[in-house]
Amino acid sequence: MSDQNDIEAKINRLRELEEKQQLDIKRKTHRKSGIIGIGIVLIFVLLLYVSVQFTYIAGQYYTLKRQINIMDERIQQLASDMRMQEDRIEERNTNKNGEK
Repeated sequence: MSDQNDIEAKINRLRELEEKQQLDIKRKTHRKSGIIGIGIVLIFVLLLYVSVQFTYIAGQYYTLKRQINIMDERIQQLASDMRMQEDRIEERNTNKNGEK
């Protein structure tokens, strides 16, 4: 009878060990899938951040480029106005010199 009890106790211990192993395997797979899920979420967040930053930088670039073009046009206009004023001054000087 004691041999049968020992065998039943060993069988029960083996069952408990098997259940523990199955639980450990489940925990490990859940842990791995959780880590992979967090990694995927982080990658998507980083991609979103990069795309937003790229869009912001591209917007800044085109804004600066437009402002540079506007300033270039203003400089050209000022240079043209200065040439016209120089021509007028020369005409006045030649008129004054011619009249004298």
